[in-house]
Amino acid sequence: AGKYFGGREGKSKFEWLREDVDSGEFKLVSRGTAEYLLTEEDVGLRIMFIYTPANSDGFQGDPVSAITGKVLLAPPKVTQLQIVGDIIEGNKVSIDAAISGGLEGAS
Repeated sequence: AGKYFGGREGKSKFEWLREDVDSGEFKLVSRGTAEYLLTEEDVGLRIMFIYTPANSDGFQGDPVSAITGKVLLAPPKVTQLQIVGDIIEGNKVSIDAAISGGLEGAS
């Protein structure tokens, strides 16, 4: 999360914000953690992280922030592919899989 100075770190604030499509302003989407999982909602938008340091005595420092470029759509990916059904002549089988990288289109 960056380098902390100023005594023992206390309850520093971590905030993740997403750029709003219409206004261009950044709106809070998560707080309290130094990690954020990018989702389909983030694609094409920028993400901002605000770190407000605080020491164990409760004193807060000045917030600092970082902004990403626009989040890119992940390439399509299939995992956990398996054939399901009774594997006996005359029976119908199908597939089950986890798909990531945007919305699945017609296959």
